[in-house]
Amino acid sequence: MSDLDRYCAQCGGVVQLGRRTVRRDECPHCTAELHACVNCQHYDASLTRGCREPNAVAEETIRDVARANLCQWFDHRVGRPAHAGQRTAEQGQAAFDALFGGLPVRDAEKEQAEDAFARLFKKS
Repeated sequence: MSDLDRYCAQCGGVVQLGRRTVRRDECPHCTAELHACVNCQHYDASLTRGCREPNAVAEETIRDVARANLCQWFDHRVGRPAHAGQRTAEQGQAAFDALFGGLPVRDAEKEQAEDAFARLFKKS
């Protein structure tokens, strides 16, 4: 892996095509569509339009930035995406449940905690 590698924005896997990314290309790791805004060097989620390419202003608005599109200004981003390796809420919950057993808090424990909290912050 190098700083010149291209990555999939969906899974963060290295994509080695040896050519420009075309609309039908999929990630070899997760099968996500690669010719999508989220993989483009011009994509910027903080912008209303999501695109920093000034020539793409006339392009049709892309509704789903993770799906393949026909934008002629697409240029696959070089380097790891900023969000690569971040966990989704579901992955975080699954990790939490795996660590703590995913067991619900029992009512008696909940009541004890609420009572202790009330005693701690009780007004004199």
